[in-house]
Amino acid sequence: MNQGFEHQGIGRYIIDIDGCLRATNSMLVKAEEIIALHGRLAHDAQLVREINGETVPVSRRERIVLSEDSVSFFRSCARPRLFRACPSPRFERLAA
Repeated sequence: MNQGFEHQGIGRYIIDIDGCLRATNSMLVKAEEIIALHGRLAHDAQLVREINGETVPVSRRERIVLSEDSVSFFRSCARPRLFRACPSPRFERLAA
């Protein structure tokens, strides 16, 4: 019996952007596509990728390979920083 719902896959690759889970079927993505997936980030936001506790800056044109076996974690920065990683917003409030 059909209840009016259709089966929709959520996507094969899971991405965590600032704690917001999104899914895509693309194995290769650019930073711009990740920002678009989030939906609430500024178009000029800078991304860093978290891999095994390390943060790695992501360039705008870099192609990122995603894995079906694990979630890919990203954090955003509203503006360019001199630091390798984005400081937390709480740290910025304390420093001001």
